[in-house]
Amino acid sequence: MGEFGELAAVGARWCIGLVFLMSGASKIRRRADFNAFRASVAALLPRWGRDVRRLPEAVLMLELAVAPLLLVPGQAWLGFALAIMLLVAFTVAIAAARARGVRAPCRCFGGSAAPLGVRHLVRNTLLAAIGAVGLLSGSTPGHRAAATTAMAAGIGLVAAVVFVILDDIVDAFAHQPTTVEHIK
Repeated sequence: MGEFGELAAVGARWCIGLVFLMSGASKIRRRADFNAFRASVAALLPRWGRDVRRLPEAVLMLELAVAPLLLVPGQAWLGFALAIMLLVAFTVAIAAARARGVRAPCRCFGGSAAPLGVRHLVRNTLLAAIGAVGLLSGSTPGHRAAATTAMAAGIGLVAAVVFVILDDIVDAFAHQPTTVEHIK
């Protein structure tokens, strides 16, 4: 694997690992957050009825498994594959819900009340692409300079934070008054 591939694998590992760790952690920090996530799953998949009972717990466990798998030498491919599988499932569920007119809130990272929309589809698609880069890059970094590896990890961490707070960023810009509104 070339230097770029190794650095891409490091950045992807940090980005995907942190996103899934924060997603899982946000659901378990308070019981109310997990209950809100459970309700959002039920709203997204109403036709499943009672069959959706244990799905939120399963999703949570799978999300929390991604980061450790990315850290285990020789098993990072499994972490990337699991992340991609989850992201594809989330994207399909969101797209299907939107097609039915469901405007359930995004509980991807805890308490956001932003309704699931195009931004979530784009976010999941970008994250799946980053996961694919990690998977295809071999996901085992070589022996590059520590500074170069740290830079790639830092880029992955910054990207992860942007993905996690995407709803807040979009909402902050969406509610800015225009110059004419500000003058009134």
